[in-house]
Amino acid sequence: MHAAVYQTRPDVHCIIHTHQPYASALALINMPIPALFDEQVRFLGRSVDIISYAPSGTGFLKNAVKAKVKNNNNAFILQNHGVLVFGVTMEQAIHNMALLEKCALTYLLALMTEKKVSKIPLPIREIAFAKLRADEKKFAEIKNI
Repeated sequence: MHAAVYQTRPDVHCIIHTHQPYASALALINMPIPALFDEQVRFLGRSVDIISYAPSGTGFLKNAVKAKVKNNNNAFILQNHGVLVFGVTMEQAIHNMALLEKCALTYLLALMTEKKVSKIPLPIREIAFAKLRADEKKFAEIKNI
């Protein structure tokens, strides 16, 4: 699974796989996290998508991960399992892991109200995501010097 990420995403230099409670709760109900906050999109990507369930350590899981991570997001929920979070550095991956858990908790609390959960507007999402991609490209260029 980790090798598939490194093969597919040359910008990723650190992968964290956890079973953090709030994001894992979303894994159990198969609930992706939409774009809720600017900071989320800026560091994690347009959304936190679900990677379909596959047994741990299998080629099925590797292929499911490889197919999803092509979207250049930095956080994914593994259905009925846990999460994958990426960064260009270890510090960035740790930041992204903490940010994911904050977003997961906030989203779960909002869902409990049974009110409509608002998302940030599409133009803002695209600006924030463009900044994420620019940072990743800049870091890759620095690494290649």
